[in-house]
Amino acid sequence: MTENNRLKLKGLNDAQKIAHTLTRLDEYWSLVMAMWENDVPRVQYILSVALKKGSSVQQILTTLEDAITGTYHPRGYSGDDLDLATLVYRLGGRQLMYALNHHLGLLSLHTLQAHSIFTSITPTIGSISPDQFDANINTLIITPHTNAVIPLQGHSIMMDEIALDERASHYRPANCVIGLCHSHSNLIDPMLHTYDSALRIATKLNEGEVHLGKEMSVMGIRAFGDDNLFPILAAPTCKTENIVTMMAILSMARDRWRATGAEAHFSPIFCFATDGDSTRRGAGHCLFVKTELPMTSKLYGTLSCMPGLNLATGDDEITLDFDYKHIFKHYGVLTRYLIWLPGQDKFSIMKLLNPDDPQDVPRAVELMQSIIALSKIETNPLLDGVAVCADMSAIKILGIMLESLLLPFIDISLSLQQQIELISCYCHLTFALFHMHHSAFMPHILFYDTQSMCKNICFCVAKQQKLDG
Repeated sequence: MTENNRLKLKGLNDAQKIAHTLTRLDEYWSLVMAMWENDVPRVQYILSVALKKGSSVQQILTTLEDAITGTYHPRGYSGDDLDLATLVYRLGGRQLMYALNHHLGLLSLHTLQAHSIFTSITPTIGSISPDQFDANINTLIITPHTNAVIPLQGHSIMMDEIALDERASHYRPANCVIGLCHSHSNLIDPMLHTYDSALRIATKLNEGEVHLGKEMSVMGIRAFGDDNLFPILAAPTCKTENIVTMMAILSMARDRWRATGAEAHFSPIFCFATDGDSTRRGAGHCLFVKTELPMTSKLYGTLSCMPGLNLATGDDEITLDFDYKHIFKHYGVLTRYLIWLPGQDKFSIMKLLNPDDPQDVPRAVELMQSIIALSKIETNPLLDGVAVCADMSAIKILGIMLESLLLPFIDISLSLQQQIELISCYCHLTFALFHMHHSAFMPHILFYDTQSMCKNICFCVAKQQKLDG
């Protein structure tokens, strides 16, 4: 009870005190009912601010009453509020954000834009061209870092697809239609000159000569040691590109990095990275695994001393890389032995081997760690049987192999030399097993991807040492 209330009650008799208390209780109950009926936005934030200010009970109640009537709107947002608003905007767009702002007190788009950095990439209209790469490299990478001190770091070009609504849209800045596949957009004029322009585009779509993009091909550039990814291409695709077309796209990205002056201002491209897409794998192999590293290369003295290392590269010594998360998702093992591990049962093992989300990388890492732990369990031929011991011998080899691959990515206490030693162990062990058993040991594609990834690690370490000793 506040001091003012105590003073008010001091001169009252018992009946008056009871009446006063009942009046206050009635006010409190009315406030509770009003909050229940009106669903006051951000009540928790209102109470948090009031308590931090040391407000009295009466002041808090008054603030809540003002919030119910709409005369008070809380200001200030936490990092979680910004993250939630960004998610809503990305998934539902302006309309959903507007609705939740007015109903739940979520940030408005204007507030979100004031507190966040939005990357605006030039969309691909028609066929992929050098101008699109130049515009995005200059706008998103060179211009924002004109006066920045740039460390000497190699860069990686990465490419993948993201989900896309299959629909055509009007792009107001250029007054044209976007959302059409880049492979066949050269067959139409995307500009909306007249009403007939829209009819011609619709006709081509109906006849199947031009397609709506099924996915968005996205290409980005990232510096080693930096978490920022800079997009340089966003092109709707109908997934009909062949290896020759993909080679042209990858070559264009590589060439524009140098032509725009980005290589001189930042650092060269070390590698091209992708997932398991067969077209990009084929194009990457043709471009970046074609020329033996010459003896005149600065890298030759280091890399030629690594027995078994494939020294084939592309122009400018660019190498092919594969996303380690894509590789981690491809490993599996027998269910009957994983149940030996502490804390595992049939349900948890089935979740490991058959996840709800095939892209669940943490689950893949957990599975690999489980196999490694399983491989360290000792067996006894007299107690467990010869068949079990034979299986466990194979699992022990698999455990050593997976541990050599996984530890360099998750154990930050390892030195660079220890990381490379483990990677080398993985490469030699898998090569020996694949040479003996071929696809019965590992699918050909997985063998190619993992060997390429490990080779690229060795090349990139050597390149970075030469770039900045």
